[in-house]
Amino acid sequence: ISQPVIDTVQDNAGNTQGLVSNGGLTDDNRPVLTGHAEAGSRVDIHVFGPGGKELYHQSVTAGNDGSWTYQPEAFTTHGNYSFGITGVDQAGNAWRDYGDKFTVKYVGSNQDADAPDTATNIQVYDDVGTLQGDLANGSTTDDNHPTISGNATAGDLIMISDNGKAIGSVTVDSKGHWSFTPTTALSNAEHSITAVVKDPVTGKVSDATEAFHFTVETQAPLVSGHEYFEGGSDDSTDTLVFASGLQVSNVGDSYLSVISSSFRAEDPNNSKQTILGDNHASGISNQGGEGGILFTLPGAAQTISFDYAVAQSLTIYDTNHNVIAHMVPDYNNGSGSGVIGDAISTDYSWCHFEYTAPQGVTIGSFSVDSGFSWVDNVNWSTSGSTSPWSQSTDINNEAFDLTNHAHNTLALSYNDVITHAEQNLYIQDGKEQFAIKGDNGDVLQLKVADFDHDSWINTGSVSAGVVQYDVYQHAGDNLEMLIQHGVQLHQVI
Repeated sequence: ISQPVIDTVQDNAGNTQGLVSNGGLTDDNRPVLTGHAEAGSRVDIHVFGPGGKELYHQSVTAGNDGSWTYQPEAFTTHGNYSFGITGVDQAGNAWRDYGDKFTVKYVGSNQDADAPDTATNIQVYDDVGTLQGDLANGSTTDDNHPTISGNATAGDLIMISDNGKAIGSVTVDSKGHWSFTPTTALSNAEHSITAVVKDPVTGKVSDATEAFHFTVETQAPLVSGHEYFEGGSDDSTDTLVFASGLQVSNVGDSYLSVISSSFRAEDPNNSKQTILGDNHASGISNQGGEGGILFTLPGAAQTISFDYAVAQSLTIYDTNHNVIAHMVPDYNNGSGSGVIGDAISTDYSWCHFEYTAPQGVTIGSFSVDSGFSWVDNVNWSTSGSTSPWSQSTDINNEAFDLTNHAHNTLALSYNDVITHAEQNLYIQDGKEQFAIKGDNGDVLQLKVADFDHDSWINTGSVSAGVVQYDVYQHAGDNLEMLIQHGVQLHQVI
């Protein structure tokens, strides 16, 4: 018996009809097979499904000219279908070797289409923070897992790229809509999102969408907590991380240690210091150098407070480590004694510091600068007081002090102000500053005609020790005035 063979497979459905090549595509679920064998022989057609398993076999009889025709049962799923041929001649001789099967790929009604259409209506949605919603192209978001969505042909595959690198894919639903949320957080940087549509059957792909640009700028989460340095390690090291999440590291030539408040250390000038207990059972200190201590919070906070001693300056940073406040303590007029600088007193006491960040700014870290500094009872909070800063020591400027428990009136001219004002005297903001102390009901008459502009603007309040001051600024002359709360300001011409 000679081998029976398949000659053609005919597609009679869809927009494109005709012969299908071995391995080709068809959208006809019952294509017609033709072939040849010995005249009058039985031809057995074995049909194999997409999984490669034989589904069934059926038989036809070759005509007098040896030709035969066969139409399989309807294909039920998309994929590869193969046909293997065996046969038996009229004498009973059998041909049982399939040889090379003839395979077609059933792709449904879209086999004849061109490349899929480009995805449309690309949107990026922010659902984090106070400002949420669809982003405008070129905007900024604090959501590093934004949802990207659009429209395309149902069943197609959407391949999403960021700055030219694939970040994921998703299948278009039955309504022609798709959405994708990155599983990996997008970096704080500029992003360019494009999408390509792929026909999962034909493998054809669309043109990429126009890029959707946005910038991710996330903020550290707002957190509250505290660290009292109890039960910490006494080992000397450059960096300490506590269970509260607070990270403490040295800045400069020093090392860190969590030690008792009664510890006595030699300073670089061979004088000695003793930090008084003052209910401070322990604390953290930088020893052995003239560096500082950097405290990095486990997130972002609105307010911080801590106790300190032997510090030359205090600096507050935002979450990007930009300076938002800087202060130089005044021990001479506070509860402690001694001189800030190289000379170290033998009788320093603890001072308390509290700072609330301005609206729209969060605190990420702070530093205490000076070798042999001490810090204890660090607290951070998601909310706080309205005072821009406060310290336990008093303002050391009594050039204008009306305190005598009587009602007083003080008249100041432009020359009086500029004579006594000094830059960054109380607040490190680059302005020339002076302060007025007095009793409740005292009056300050300020002659405004001498200034470039007519009025002073109240910008808030600060606390120094137990005294609260109202802060006034005069933009035209870069001046700042602190008036004890209760003293009345009269601006006169």
